Amino acid sequence: MNDFFLADNRSIRLGDIEVRQIQVKNYDQWLGCTAQIKVFLDKKDHSDEVLTQLFLAHPVDVFKMCLLVTSIDADQLKKMAADQPEFIQLLSTVVSVNSAGLKMESKPKGKTDPDASWFDSFQFLISLGHRHEDIMNMSYGAFQAYLKAGRKNYMNDVSLSATAVRAAQHSDKKGFDKFRKELNKQ
Repeated sequence: MNDFFLADNRSIRLGDIEVRQIQVKNYDQWLGCTAQIKVFLDKKDHSDEVLTQLFLAHPVDVFKMCLLVTSIDADQLKKMAADQPEFIQLLSTVVSVNSAGLKMESKPKGKTDPDASWFDSFQFLISLGHRHEDIMNMSYGAFQAYLKAGRKNYMNDVSLSATAVRAAQHSDKKGFDKFRKELNKQ
């Protein structure tokens, strides 16, 4: 899905069925039913054949996942599963709309903070101007994208500060004034 789809928390309709993005506030429920699905789908395409195999291998988890992000109830979903092509189309849409929440998390490089939590990520976004309520209502894909963009922005700010300190230490007044004027150009 594209950036605007994620940022606007859009959904897709399949006839009368709405397929939504998983929101941050429901991500704990999502993790519970998608752990095995993520492993199964890791480095595989999302063809009808693979999704059929996924459903046969993990039917309960697939049902729970679909119930979390669609507008249909369990009885409707069971009936739909009896019509394999229609169900696989729904599953394909659920996987596509929620691909950000189905990727295997890569291990961070270097040392990691053993005490790091979701609150650290929330605090980082709050320090960038987001509100708690807004973060909770973001799609998980938008949440990841905002974290990535925020980290990039933060690193650019640190780099600029380091450059300014270095320029101030190693240049005369005229050179530093020239550097500052360059920074202020638009």
